[in-house]
Amino acid sequence: MKKILYIQKSNVFAGSENFLYNFIPEMSRRGFLCDLIIIHKAHESTQLQILFDKMQQAGVHVIPVIIYMPGGVDAIFKIKKIINTHNYDIIHSNLIHSDFYCYCIKKLFLPRLKIVSMKHGYDEPFTNQYGFDINKIKWHQLYYQLSRWMESIFNASIYVSHGLYQFFQKAAIANKYNNYVVHHGILSKKSSDEKSEYRLAPLQLCIAGRLVAFKGHEYALNALPKILEAYPNLILIIVGDGYMLDKLLFLVHKLSIDKNVLFIGFTSDVLSYMQASDIILIPSNSEGFGIVALEAMSLKKPIVAFDVPAINEIVINNQSGFLCPPFDIESFASRVIELLDDAIRRQQFGECGYNRLSTDFNFATMCDKINKIYDSILNL
Repeated sequence: MKKILYIQKSNVFAGSENFLYNFIPEMSRRGFLCDLIIIHKAHESTQLQILFDKMQQAGVHVIPVIIYMPGGVDAIFKIKKIINTHNYDIIHSNLIHSDFYCYCIKKLFLPRLKIVSMKHGYDEPFTNQYGFDINKIKWHQLYYQLSRWMESIFNASIYVSHGLYQFFQKAAIANKYNNYVVHHGILSKKSSDEKSEYRLAPLQLCIAGRLVAFKGHEYALNALPKILEAYPNLILIIVGDGYMLDKLLFLVHKLSIDKNVLFIGFTSDVLSYMQASDIILIPSNSEGFGIVALEAMSLKKPIVAFDVPAINEIVINNQSGFLCPPFDIESFASRVIELLDDAIRRQQFGECGYNRLSTDFNFATMCDKINKIYDSILNL
């Protein structure tokens, strides 16, 4: 039985954590012996309890690694000890912190270590400001330099979208060899039953995601006054929490749309709010992938988003939703109104998105592709 160690530095339950939550149990069912290291700081233990509980409920063996030293240097030695003890066949690293620890371990101690690096995005402070604008990269930036240096030691790099891979290519980060693009797949199609307690208005829009800059909540809020001219009783539900909350609350007050915007905060009922809404808005300036789009499609909901990576790999314009010119507020508002005007079109878009899941974003297909990458590394 082959052993795989997954490594992730976490402080919230977000996209890459959701991937591991669904993916690791499937790999276990396929005969791999899987462990998951969650690297975190001591003061983050409480806020990560939800993540630990969810992983353990899914049957994932979690090994917490708490870091105390600056830069998490102590994590290098703790992870090395775990690897030596269990003799893993493959290390599957997620995001740059884990990549850095794996790089150091392989370079300094275990040169034969087989490492798969999975790219879910780029530097969040960068994407918060610039999305995937290659022209804005600061070539001397530590994050960029580390990304380039580390790439040479990975046995395979998996990118969750073509847009992300192209960004890494243009930035001269990606290696010439052993690169793979594997889209996320959704585990199962969600229930289509709408619960009345989550429907707060006859017409309801929903944004689901962390309240961080690259998610683009400000674009949607600035579009809302025009939408309210046509539908004054509409409600926009915003599900998620994050550091942008106060800034978004101020913007809502400034635009005098307090009565039409409701911040739900973090909740496990996010899919219920999405199901009870008429349109899902994804106003991000970029996404490494955008799992929320798959969730919307699984609920047969139309999507309005900007034409940016990697949302434009998921949403087909004029078929499963509307892709607006980045970052055209007028166009965004007009497209939302267009869908609100036409219930039949909303249904058609929802059905189109739903049907794409089984062909283009199938969970088993995603697992098969990554399984084959493991096999190629192990020469099976």
